[in-house]
Amino acid sequence: MASVFYLAGKHGVLEGRMLLHINRPFTCGGALLLIQYVWQRSLRSFSPGTSGIDIDLRRVDIDQCPLPPSSTQLNIFAASDKCKKRTTECVPIPGLGFRRGSYKCICREGFYFPDTDSDSRYYNGSQIEMEYEKLIM
Repeated sequence: MASVFYLAGKHGVLEGRMLLHINRPFTCGGALLLIQYVWQRSLRSFSPGTSGIDIDLRRVDIDQCPLPPSSTQLNIFAASDKCKKRTTECVPIPGLGFRRGSYKCICREGFYFPDTDSDSRYYNGSQIEMEYEKLIM
């Protein structure tokens, strides 16, 4: 099944319009996600040619943790984590691929993890995302 999105921008950020076509092709060994795009500079300067790119999203990480205040990095997923901001801090977990929950919530100074016998004293982002989805459904 495919999803199609249009992105548009102003003032040099993204001039023109981009059509994103996201699909999940059939593969023999696993789920290979692909993103294809077509660029149209403006309504007046449309050219019949197209460009395309296929990206294996299993090799691209999502960082949902907030960016540092002085950061100029563009990350559309930043600050989409579900950590409790007052008591925990988001720490990204690299290498998990293009999926929600690739982070852990560690306790801030002055707070403690309730299971003091646990080997891993943090909240798993994947589990938090699953519980959040159950809550909103």
